[in-house]
Amino acid sequence: MYRLQKVPCMLLFVLLALYSRVDAFSINLNQNEKTNSSSYRLPAVSEPSSYDLYLDMTNSSFSSYTGSVDITFKYTGNGSSFSLNSVDLVINETSIHIEREDGTKVPLESFTVSRQFEQLYFECTETLDQGAFYKVHLEFYGKIKTDIFKGVYRSSYRVKNETKYLATTFFAATYARTAFPCYDEPGYKARFNVKIRHRSHHTALSNMPAIISTVVDGYSETTFDTTPLMSTYLVAFVVSEMKTLSSAGELFRVYAPENKVNYTVYAHDFAVRAVRALENHFGRQNQMRKIDLVGIPDFAMGAMENWGLITFREDYLIFEGEKETTASAKQKIASVVTHELVHMWFGNEVTPEWWTYVWLNEGFANYFEYYITSQLEPEWKLWDQFILDNVHSALSKDSHSSTRSMSYFATDPAILNQLYDYVVYEKSASVIRMMQNVIGFDTFRQAINDYLRSRSYLSTRPQYLYASIEKFRTVDLPASVE
Repeated sequence: MYRLQKVPCMLLFVLLALYSRVDAFSINLNQNEKTNSSSYRLPAVSEPSSYDLYLDMTNSSFSSYTGSVDITFKYTGNGSSFSLNSVDLVINETSIHIEREDGTKVPLESFTVSRQFEQLYFECTETLDQGAFYKVHLEFYGKIKTDIFKGVYRSSYRVKNETKYLATTFFAATYARTAFPCYDEPGYKARFNVKIRHRSHHTALSNMPAIISTVVDGYSETTFDTTPLMSTYLVAFVVSEMKTLSSAGELFRVYAPENKVNYTVYAHDFAVRAVRALENHFGRQNQMRKIDLVGIPDFAMGAMENWGLITFREDYLIFEGEKETTASAKQKIASVVTHELVHMWFGNEVTPEWWTYVWLNEGFANYFEYYITSQLEPEWKLWDQFILDNVHSALSKDSHSSTRSMSYFATDPAILNQLYDYVVYEKSASVIRMMQNVIGFDTFRQAINDYLRSRSYLSTRPQYLYASIEKFRTVDLPASVE
C-alpha cells in the first residue's frame, strides 16, 4: 500500500534531485568565480602510482612533526612541469629532487608555493617523457593542530589524574594536503607505504597491519604493509597509548582509553556481524586484512571511514551495559558502525571521481546503515525509522530557497569541506530508497552488486550507477542522470 501510493512521487523526487542544477544556493556560489576556478584543480599532466611516507611523531607534546614523502608518478602531459597539493607545511626546498626510473636526477628549474590554491609547482629544466615514471622526494615540517579536529591534530583523555595525549587524523575532504604533499583529489588513487617513528610507550596504527617494528636511537619505528589503491582522504594514522581487547590476528580491533576499553565489546561484536551481512548482501568480500575501530575523545564528525583504520567519536564505541547506556545510544553505536563499514565498498573501493558525487558515498552509507542494521537488530524497527530520520528531514530542509542539487560542482576547498550536509546524507539516502522502490528490491540489489563489480578500485560518477540499473530494470527510467 505504502509503496504503490508513493511511486509517482518517488519518480518526481528522483528526477528533481538528480536533474536540478540551478537553485538559489548554486547561483549564489557561482557568482564567485573562485568557487569553481580550475586553478584549484591539479593540472592533468601526472598521476601518482605509489607513496612512501615517513612521519616522525616523537614530539613529546604532540605539537609538531617532521616527515618525508617519495611519490612515484606517471607523467601524462606534454611539457616539463607538474603540481602537488600542499598547505600549512614548511617544505625543505633543499631536499627536493626528482628521479627517473633508472635513478638519474632530473634538474629542477623552479619550485613555487601557491598558498591561495594550496599547490606546489615544479618546473624542470627539460621536457618530461610522456608515459614515463618519475619519483619526487620532499621533506617537510608540520604543526599538529590543537584548535580544529582536521588534518593531523591532537586529542587527549584522562585516566585517574593523568592527562594523556594522542595524535590522530581527519583528511576528508581536502585535509590530507595539510599532513603531507600529495595528489589530494579523490580520483587520484595510489598505493601507500607508511612508516611512523614514535615514542616506545605509544602504539602507532595506520590503514594496514604493521609488518615491522624496530627500535632506532631509543624510538620505535613501525612500518605498515602496502595499502590497496585508494585516495588520499582515506589515509590515516593514530599514535597513542590506547588499548584493545583484541589479539593481533583478529579482523577487528577496537581501541579506546584503558579505563573504557572494557566497554567496547558490543561495538566489536556488532562490527563482526555487520561486515558479514554486508559481504553477503553485496556478494563481495571486504578487501582489508584488519579493520581497527578507534574511539577518539575529540572528533568533529560522528566517524571517518579511513580504510582499515576507522575513527569514531568515542561515544559511538562505548556501551557500558543495558542499565547504564540508553537504548538510543546502543542503536547509534550499531548504526554508525554499519555506516562506516558500508564505506569500504561505497567510497573506499569505488570512489567518486570528484566531490560533486560525494552523495554516492554518503547516500548509500546512510541507506544501508538503516537497512543492514535493521536486519541484525530487528526489534529496533530501524527500517521504519528511515522515513522519519531521512525522508521527512530531507523534505523539510529541501523546501528552503537555499537548497542545492545532490550533484553540486565546486573546486574551492572552503566549499568542498562544507558539502557534508543533509543533501549528501538524508536527501541522497531518500532518493536511493526511492530508486529501490521504483525498480524493486531484488532488481536494485542486482544493479548495486553489478555497479560495485564494474567500478572496483576505480573512480565513479552517477552514469555508472545508472548503467547498472539499466541492465536489470523492468520499469521505464529517465534517459540520463545528467
